Amino acid sequence: MQRTWKQEGENGPVLTVSPNENTIILNCDKNKILKINPKRTCLLVVDMCNIFVSDIPQNRELRTPIAPINSIAKALRKAGGIVAFTNWGLDPGGHELPPAVKASFTPGSVEALTKGSDDVKLCPDMDVADNDLHFDKIRYGAFHETKLDSTLRNRGITTILITGVLTDVCVLSSAMQASDRCYDVIMVKDGVATKQSPLLDRTVEEATNTTFALVNIFGALATSADVVSALHC
Repeated sequence: MQRTWKQEGENGPVLTVSPNENTIILNCDKNKILKINPKRTCLLVVDMCNIFVSDIPQNRELRTPIAPINSIAKALRKAGGIVAFTNWGLDPGGHELPPAVKASFTPGSVEALTKGSDDVKLCPDMDVADNDLHFDKIRYGAFHETKLDSTLRNRGITTILITGVLTDVCVLSSAMQASDRCYDVIMVKDGVATKQSPLLDRTVEEATNTTFALVNIFGALATSADVVSALHC
């Protein structure tokens, strides 16, 4: 489906226009106002699995997106959109991983992220419906060598609301891959979370702010409240 984009005024709001379709207005950061069709929208939920967001003390900071994601999922399903969950699903031994990626994993991570492991099962606190989609991934980004892109295209999806963990790793990688494939990308600010990493010299706030700045270049940012409010209109 062909889509057009226009900007009103030199510094005015940017609108995504889907001609002859039932659209809603979504107010985003940086004065971006997007027109999207809920029936052509997918909520992409990245890595909300047990290893990252199960209800244990060390995962507390990564569990904050659960309620916002669930609220969007319920509203989007009612509006005719789809929800897709993607989690790690490596083959035993993680032979699909490039050496540099594999070397960055902490001991035991490959085993934990192997397909069928309890660690990569979706956290039971997530709101899941029978018609939701599920994809295993073998890289940080959700689109690499998966059927996610072809499935979304076959369903006429043009807009992706992206959520999950970690904000600056798998979520950002998935968002950039989606943009490269010409989807309109909206990252939900309270629908993502990250944590301190021994491999990266940055605070959680720095990582989050840097990610949000990058996403605003190729996409948009909105809160779950803004998304749900728009979907209910």
